[in-house]
Amino acid sequence: MNMGLEGKVVIVTGAVSGIGAAIARLLAEEGVGGLVMVDRDGEGARRLAAALSVEAAVVQADLAYITATEVIAAGARAHFGRIDGLVNAAGLTTRGSFVTGTPAVWDQLCAVNARAAFFLMQSVIADMQGRGRRARSSTSCR
Repeated sequence: MNMGLEGKVVIVTGAVSGIGAAIARLLAEEGVGGLVMVDRDGEGARRLAAALSVEAAVVQADLAYITATEVIAAGARAHFGRIDGLVNAAGLTTRGSFVTGTPAVWDQLCAVNARAAFFLMQSVIADMQGRGRRARSSTSCR
């Protein structure tokens, strides 16, 4: 498969396991110019990054904290000088029903699964626009 990502710098959140790790491996196989591996598990991200065939930077971050989004974007720019793409694969699967749900669970789910994704997209778009690149969105809900 050729996704046309040769030489691009891509951030992948949730990069250590599951979909995030699978996407990081696929991007490496596709020949991206650089990966920014983001996860709460910094050691796991470093191990996976070392096993990939592309240059990779690791940013250990907990997306529950709003400051993490700018740390991630700044880390990508510091290491690679730019950001060309973003894969928001991190997500919590914690559940609370209408009976057992708490405000703390709700706040954490929204912070990681929605707020962080939004503000990371904002940072990536700002980077692209600052370089005169047109940012486009591609989502899939299959």
